[in-house]
Amino acid sequence: MSVDKHRAAAGRGPVTVALVTVSDTRTPETDENGIYLREQFASRGHMVAGYRIVRDEPDQVEAVLDEMVSLPGVQLVLFNGGTGTFELEGVRFITGIRFDFTGSAVSQLPAGAYVLVVKSRAAFEQRYGPGFPIAGEYAGQLDNAGERVVLVGAQNETLLDFTYGTWPPWPMVADGDGPSLEVLDPEGGLSLPGTWQASAVAGGSPGMANALPPLALQVISLEGAQLRVRFEGRAGLGYTVYYRDSVSAGAWQVLERGEPLAQSQSVEASLDFSANVATRFFQVSIP
Repeated sequence: MSVDKHRAAAGRGPVTVALVTVSDTRTPETDENGIYLREQFASRGHMVAGYRIVRDEPDQVEAVLDEMVSLPGVQLVLFNGGTGTFELEGVRFITGIRFDFTGSAVSQLPAGAYVLVVKSRAAFEQRYGPGFPIAGEYAGQLDNAGERVVLVGAQNETLLDFTYGTWPPWPMVADGDGPSLEVLDPEGGLSLPGTWQASAVAGGSPGMANALPPLALQVISLEGAQLRVRFEGRAGLGYTVYYRDSVSAGAWQVLERGEPLAQSQSVEASLDFSANVATRFFQVSIP
């Protein structure tokens, strides 16, 4: 059937709609867009057969979509929201430190963005400089020996609940004035030591992605004239291995080039020694 014929067959009669609002913070009372859309559908003679608010989580969104399309008579499922921006109204730390984002300097958190709460804004800016996304100053103090931290949402739902530590197997180097404790996998178990690491730079990298550690060649094995080494490659970047026979003299020669990696991963390379060379130095660069 052609498009024109399909439109003619469909006519302009009432439509049965299911409406889904994707939001981590809205309620039926505060979902202004949802209220407006339902009123507009009703005023034009259409029927809203289903309405749900779902958290911005792929598995939950998919489950609600399956639910809505299975409703009798539904012809259209309309998604509202889900832009990835997290509304901070009503979000607050209640254990470990105390801070309420309501009325703070940062009211929304876009996808991939960062927000900071600090003990003293003046002290923070003296160390790191101005221009950071600081929501405000928290009350209380985190325990240097480890502590539970709880963050709840506007409906008192738990957003984060974890306990950090400072003794092995937690990274002890982060217990002091040097590196900070930073999360490796936000989706992992935040109470697990393996989910965390000491920052690559002193003081960490507040308000931005974790700083990458400097590249380092790790020797795996030396068999005859062949040296096997490993280093951490980075997603989207290639690498070049260089060598020279003196640590301070002569030009670095290209030994091996690698194509850009699809994901960050360990890279192994085999480096050959010349039989008549007593010493050889290597370095790796990205890209």
